[in-house]
Amino acid sequence: MAEADEGLGEINAALNGFRAALELMPRDIPLHYSIADLLTYQLQTDEALNILEQARSIEPGNTHTLLRIATQLNAAGQREQAASVYREVLRLNPDDGEALLQLALALPSEQLGEIQAAAIAALKRAAPKTLDRATAEFSAAHLSRRSGDQVQAAEFYRAGNKSVSQILPYDRRQQNHLSQEVLSRCPAPIALQPEAGQGPFPIYVVGMPRSGTTLTEAMLGAHPAVFAAGERRIDERMVAALLTSSPFGTAEVQELARVTRENLPPKAAGSRAYVDKMPENFRFLGFLLQATPHAKVIHLRRDPRDTALSQWQTLFAGGALPFTYDLRAMAHRFNLYAGLMAHWHRVLPGRILDVNYEDLVADVQGGSRIIAEHCGLEWVAEMAEPHRHAGQVLTASVHQVREPVHARSVRKWEQHQETLAPFISELDPELWPDLQQT
Repeated sequence: MAEADEGLGEINAALNGFRAALELMPRDIPLHYSIADLLTYQLQTDEALNILEQARSIEPGNTHTLLRIATQLNAAGQREQAASVYREVLRLNPDDGEALLQLALALPSEQLGEIQAAAIAALKRAAPKTLDRATAEFSAAHLSRRSGDQVQAAEFYRAGNKSVSQILPYDRRQQNHLSQEVLSRCPAPIALQPEAGQGPFPIYVVGMPRSGTTLTEAMLGAHPAVFAAGERRIDERMVAALLTSSPFGTAEVQELARVTRENLPPKAAGSRAYVDKMPENFRFLGFLLQATPHAKVIHLRRDPRDTALSQWQTLFAGGALPFTYDLRAMAHRFNLYAGLMAHWHRVLPGRILDVNYEDLVADVQGGSRIIAEHCGLEWVAEMAEPHRHAGQVLTASVHQVREPVHARSVRKWEQHQETLAPFISELDPELWPDLQQT
């Protein structure tokens, strides 16, 4: 019952169901994981960590539990504590790819030597065409890059991406179908019906992954009237409906709004607005604004070549986002994205604020003022220091968002033009006219 409720987006009911099951089976470790996952989704970090510690007490040497605890600590910004748990995992299993990967990203440069030999040994032992192999390759890539060996890093990144793409190939036909289904259902300007305010209004922060959405969420979350709610699961329901050509009319829109509103994290109740920063909600903006007409939309635009480089150098959890591991697939998905965003601007005129990542990091105060104004909020100085106010971060930006805002990644793609050539060559010039000028 709990699993069914979770699939329907009824998070609170699912939590109650899993907790009831745990009373019957208090030593069932997967049940602890299920509860912790939902508590994490609801941003109840301390409670999630407590549940995982209970699981740890049942089986202290369970590396799956330890990895979850480390991930939770990492998400909360407790990097040293997380590193300590990752080291414990490696003592139990020297080949654990996730622990090596996270340490390769998080350890200070002077401490990288302690895991370099372990990463190479794990790579030699990992079976080909497995996620374990890919994780070891990405770990070695991060270590090489951070140690200054960019040539070796490029080779490891190429190998890691190839490994994932062989396991999780990108489905172009499915993505074309999804985009066409969206366009066919929202072909003309959308007349949004007024909605009486019911609790906090959503601020959808959209864009391609690694385009600055987490940074923008942290800026907004620093505002006392805004609650950063992470990446909500709306897109899962939308994808299922569209891929199966299921109806999605007024009744479905109202149900989407109800489920979303009733399953917000508890802290959102006293806020004027909450941020949903699921980047790929860009595919569903017409539906989302029909469900919540009072919502605000912020679209992060970043040079696609810098975005692509960042994606290419990232192993997303569980091999998520299959298009990011194949440069030509990446270009295909970027073109679909650009086409959809142009469409939403046509059918939702004036509802979407475009924010250039490059402008935002160059002038944090000015950019955050524009964002606040678009959302109907009075600007506060805390918005210009998002690294001081970042809450739970569960995305690949977990390390960067806790650093002061910088522009070091702007035009970084120029150092990797040869690697990115297949991606750049397949970008549609009509969809990316700015690239012709740079």
